[in-house]
Amino acid sequence: MIPSEIAKEHILGAIEQIDKDGVPPSRDSQSYDLVLNGKRYPPKYVLSLAAKIATGQELAPDEFAGGRNTPAFQHLEGLGFTILEKHPQKIRECINGILEGYIKARTSQPFSVHGSIGILFKQLTHTFSTMESVKDSGVKVTWSVGQGNWAKVPWLAFLHPEQTTSTRRGVYCVYLFRQDMTGFYLTLCQGFTDPARQLGATEARRSLRENAGRIRRLLERFAVGGFLFSRTGFLADDKVELKADPGLGSDYEDSVIAYKFYKSEEVPADEELGADLSALVNCYRSLLPELEPQTSGNWIFQANPKLFDVRRALSALKEHSWLVTSYEKQIKRGGTVYLWESGPQGGIIGRGTVIREPREMEEKEEEKPFTLDPDKFSGKKIRAMIAIDLVRDVPLSRDLLRSDQVLSDLPILKFANATNFPISKEHAARIEQLLENPSLEVVTSPSPSIAELAFQTFMDESELEKILELLRGKQQLILEGPPGCGKTFLARLLGRYFAGVPLDSEEHERVELVQFHQSYSYEDFVEGIRPDTVKGSLQYKIVPGIFKRFCHKAAKHPDSKYVLIIDEINRGNISRIFGELLLLLEYRDEKVRLPYSADDLFLIPSNVYIIGTMNTTDRSLAQIDYALRRRFYFYPLLPVEGQDAPILRKWLESRSEIDTPARLQILQLFLSLNQKLTAELGEHFQVGHSYFMTAGIQDQAALDRVWAYAVLPLLTEYFYNRKDRASLLKGFNREQLSQKSSKASE
Repeated sequence: MIPSEIAKEHILGAIEQIDKDGVPPSRDSQSYDLVLNGKRYPPKYVLSLAAKIATGQELAPDEFAGGRNTPAFQHLEGLGFTILEKHPQKIRECINGILEGYIKARTSQPFSVHGSIGILFKQLTHTFSTMESVKDSGVKVTWSVGQGNWAKVPWLAFLHPEQTTSTRRGVYCVYLFRQDMTGFYLTLCQGFTDPARQLGATEARRSLRENAGRIRRLLERFAVGGFLFSRTGFLADDKVELKADPGLGSDYEDSVIAYKFYKSEEVPADEELGADLSALVNCYRSLLPELEPQTSGNWIFQANPKLFDVRRALSALKEHSWLVTSYEKQIKRGGTVYLWESGPQGGIIGRGTVIREPREMEEKEEEKPFTLDPDKFSGKKIRAMIAIDLVRDVPLSRDLLRSDQVLSDLPILKFANATNFPISKEHAARIEQLLENPSLEVVTSPSPSIAELAFQTFMDESELEKILELLRGKQQLILEGPPGCGKTFLARLLGRYFAGVPLDSEEHERVELVQFHQSYSYEDFVEGIRPDTVKGSLQYKIVPGIFKRFCHKAAKHPDSKYVLIIDEINRGNISRIFGELLLLLEYRDEKVRLPYSADDLFLIPSNVYIIGTMNTTDRSLAQIDYALRRRFYFYPLLPVEGQDAPILRKWLESRSEIDTPARLQILQLFLSLNQKLTAELGEHFQVGHSYFMTAGIQDQAALDRVWAYAVLPLLTEYFYNRKDRASLLKGFNREQLSQKSSKASE
């Protein structure tokens, strides 16, 4: 029996002890190794030591079994550790296993990276990583069969850190398996996801095809390119056929630069496969000086003035250490850093150069007087050393940057809750122009694009278009879903996009938010009589409410769209709040006489749109007026649908500090939780993804905190009226759910 108390930190503690003391000969492994950072450890001995750290009692080797599908190995793999055979299978055997077994796994088995398919990809990764040509080239080998859901086109990629660290962008080598598994390709390819988010899918495909043509012309100039095409059978065109359904799988086809195809029934011997890979990797390495790096040498580092007095520090110090919470390996000596102060009055306040790459170090003594929160900065932490070469009294403000056509898509303007942000050469060049000449005319950015909206919401463009079409059609839309599914967040962004204002605008006269509650009234929303004192005399005046004032503003600008967001619309007494406006919501060209300002006829302008949000688990849901339901379209927002949690999955993928094992652990826990809730209560009683979209969620302490103080109280509320509440809640033990998701993935 493997103690359930054994967590990741106990395994890491055991490995640290083995690194120090070694492995007794009697405890070495015969068939399998736990692989971490390129080193191999006997899995059973690791578990024995981890048990002693966790419980005080070491597991004897005869108390438990090792091997595939044993509780011991399932526990290790469930914690994110990789276990490989000591004598890995040959390349051809692994590839044949994938070709023969992937469709069955995808169509009949729960998603897993630990089952037989995952093991084959791990074996391939290990085998390729030990090849001399791959080791010498400096590429990193990575693979994917999906994130929470089986991929249509699984892949195994080779990334050079000087070019890219992600398959979402840049150029890299990759094996792509056809969806129908009739064959696979070894390709030189380009990332599609990030260009699509920045440019939109259509423009991204055009741009990638143009770049593929440019790189093919470069290949013709290299000897290795000639060898690649003339001697090894690679082709330089876009005739790749992955047999994939529409989506990312088929998008690979527009990204390919060069390729070689292998039929499933004619997979060559390891010698030919290895030679082909070596030829392509050598070609890739020769191209690197000609490719624009996607791992930038330009950065924005952010500081919070509530935690650190950054302006005084920059004025007093010539050199400054800066916390690094992400991109630790990509931040290099000589990189340019633009220093950003957060907050409404913030922006770029200085510039510096990296003089020491990130490593663990203490805060410098001369920096401590400027620290406002010592707990945040004290002790050994990962920091980079920056030489300060420019300090500005007046920052390049957030408003100025987001209004600039070049800089409006700066990462920090989209996701401000990080410390370190890579920026492109184009961004850096434009910032330099503004630093040198602050009076330079700013080219106003156009209205936000659907691609930008998709990027910020982690939703597909097609789904957003569907929601927007509903809003255009009836002019009144309600987003409904369980707590934490991002209803208000999405409503704000939809409102800004629809009104044509910047997505990061905190306030704008064309987009306004009001929250309904049980005390909210017609007088608050439409109009009412309010007391007022004029020259000592008490008078009563007719005062317009929020909605009436909003409509008056909209009427003055009929060519602009105005969006009112009503948060928690089902918490108010609808008939009492809207009154006769229920008629106008259905008949927009009608006018009505309001009871207080009886002399005037009131009309809802045609350029006014309403987005409401509704919590589907709220007990007041049953009170929703059927008349209101007839006047609004309702769009459901569900965190989990089937076997996928698309928004959480995409958010986790976007966080570079969260490694693949942690990402999968969080995602599978989230899926297990909501699938169990759906079975017990129905799909509208799920837990929203926003509970898990918090900084540091990959750390055990942060996940424990979210579970204990956010998830469990919500579950208690869900089962409040159930007599068997106590026993039901026991079934939502996080460790049990984690084990369930791990076992289901085997």
